[in-house]
Amino acid sequence: MAEKLNLSGIKRKLQDFSKEELIELVAEAVRISKDARSYVSIKLEGEAALLEKVVAAKDQIYKEFNPIRGFPKLRPSKVKQIFTEMNRLGKGTSCPFELMVYFCEVAVQYIHDEGDIFENMGDCFTDTYEKVIQILNKEKTPDLYERYKDRLKAIANKPDCHCWGIHDSLAGSYSVLKWIEDDES
Repeated sequence: MAEKLNLSGIKRKLQDFSKEELIELVAEAVRISKDARSYVSIKLEGEAALLEKVVAAKDQIYKEFNPIRGFPKLRPSKVKQIFTEMNRLGKGTSCPFELMVYFCEVAVQYIHDEGDIFENMGDCFTDTYEKVIQILNKEKTPDLYERYKDRLKAIANKPDCHCWGIHDSLAGSYSVLKWIEDDES
């Protein structure tokens, strides 16, 4: 059985390819893999393609809570899959962060409207909100916080979100946000 090439082995082999062979290899990979197609599209088309992916990901998250037909699925595994893809495609941008905040907004609105949520999705929601706060606390400047502060505060202060201790969890996470002290003074 042939041994799999590691990244450096693949790079060495690709150096022997002609430009036409490389183009054909990329085209074939794009035909075979939806992930490769997304990645190459974003690399070639830039920010517009990435923003299009963000919109599609937001739509997927929204439909987990508010499907066109049937009941909400509320699958944390699906949400995590969406986050993983956006982390890969939007690495080095604020797109993954935007998607996490959006998910928190949709989840808190669902709880507000419905009065409850599946426990595992509630855990996914509060864990995501906690991660958002941790990301902001690692920032050296308040720029990212300034862009999201109203949305984050609205999530933490949404009324009627007491199931599974979610309100207390959100309030606890929000209270350790290092930038809110500057806002209050």
